[in-house]
Amino acid sequence: MAKFAALAAAAGLAAIFASRGSATRRGSSAEDLASLLSDRVRMLPQFKVWVGAEFDGDRAEAQAALSDDLQYWVERYLDDELGVSVGEHELIEVTNPLFFGADSDLLQRVISGLPIALYHGTSSALLSQIVQDRGLTTNPFGEDPEWLGAGYNTHSGVYLESSGGGLAQSYARAAVAKHGGEPVVLVIRRHLSDLFPDPDDQDLQGGQHQYISSFVPLRDILSTWPEWAFSLLRE
Repeated sequence: MAKFAALAAAAGLAAIFASRGSATRRGSSAEDLASLLSDRVRMLPQFKVWVGAEFDGDRAEAQAALSDDLQYWVERYLDDELGVSVGEHELIEVTNPLFFGADSDLLQRVISGLPIALYHGTSSALLSQIVQDRGLTTNPFGEDPEWLGAGYNTHSGVYLESSGGGLAQSYARAAVAKHGGEPVVLVIRRHLSDLFPDPDDQDLQGGQHQYISSFVPLRDILSTWPEWAFSLLRE
């Protein structure tokens, strides 16, 4: 992903995917993910404390609420406290940074081992190279570290982001400026163990939503926007 400092405000692509459509490879069902998340959350002491606080410490009322609709409270806790939801493509969407912040350890415990939605911005001109490499590779053109605007690109890995695709759109436009073609956003399945903090942009707005991965195989590119680009990724 081309790197540059003028990071766009993070804006989800859900509406774009819904209105224009996207080609998709199937994964675990949304019901399975919701069930796994529910099992993990309801065992957390922090969850029970949070529900209790919603009822001003009245344990009887809190327990009654959980007995009446446990899934509602689990989903509220995930959304309000951890920024986690089950999104499109049977992937977990995470709006909070994975490796930073006061609740990062708790967040990692909840989503460890589960498929996470990450986004990568590229150009249609590079899709044939992605197919040739059988996925996204680190620095496929052997480029030296470079300054792009005020940002420094060390080519340390495959650059991914978790903001919902807003940052990836900006990087896609930067890729087009450098390589030609049209902007393409890839929706990618990764797990927490595949990711490391982006070493380049932690001092920039949005940097805490950026990560690197050593390699992303084609099978983990689940969807594209625009839709037609997905057909160019078939082997």
